[in-house]
Amino acid sequence: MSPVPGSAPPEIISGSALQRFGRGFSFAFRGLRYLRDHRDLWGWVAIPAAINLGFFFFGVISSWLLAPQLLGMVWTRPEQGAAVALWVLTAWALRLALAAIVGMGVYMLAGLLASPFNEVISEKVEQHELGNAGEPWGWPVFLRDTFWSVVHSLATMAIYVAVMAPLLLLNILPGIGSAIFTVCSWTVTAFFLAREMLDGSTSRRRMGLLQKFALVRQHKALMGGFGFGTNLLLWIPLLNFVCLPVGVISATLLYVELEKAGVAPARSLPG
Repeated sequence: MSPVPGSAPPEIISGSALQRFGRGFSFAFRGLRYLRDHRDLWGWVAIPAAINLGFFFFGVISSWLLAPQLLGMVWTRPEQGAAVALWVLTAWALRLALAAIVGMGVYMLAGLLASPFNEVISEKVEQHELGNAGEPWGWPVFLRDTFWSVVHSLATMAIYVAVMAPLLLLNILPGIGSAIFTVCSWTVTAFFLAREMLDGSTSRRRMGLLQKFALVRQHKALMGGFGFGTNLLLWIPLLNFVCLPVGVISATLLYVELEKAGVAPARSLPG
């Protein structure tokens, strides 16, 4: 969907690419305020938060320990001189790059396990914002939406790995290669995270996987900012424990705004 030709674009997609990126970035943190103000969501958030906590600690430890080992495979650490400082900086750049990859993995793996809870969270946010529009809640509808969310998440994970694997080869080039890889990995991760966090709302609109990716591509700057902010949440102490359900809340709020603006498919009543 797109605005009527000749009319001013809706506020959610107006402005320069940088402004839209900043708007998307701010959406990543709206879920925190929304969660504070809607206590009926707290119980549903607790289990995804616990799952995410376990994956987060695994991600931090693995990123910290694995980066120097990977770098050492292609560039032995120098004994002295300026090359040592360059090696250390490269190792830190690689840690940041791996953090982006692990961040995506945390969201997706934890999201698979917490998918039923995330579906309920997203549904409840839409009920707050849109009322009871769309299909009435029921187990058949819920299980169908959850099933397709899991299938699409698995497919997204496979595509993400296929994209990131060739980028890892950039680290063969000491220094500059790792810097380029860091930028590319965070950029790719941002867009994949945006798609994944929007899965609840898009699945309820019966959107196929290609349609879900098309929505992200249609609003690249907005989704890039949202994905970058969501990934950043994972690395903020204390906030990272609730980053997965908060990401789902924020993504649902973002989709609701796009729907109200008429630039994203709306839920339809059955029959």
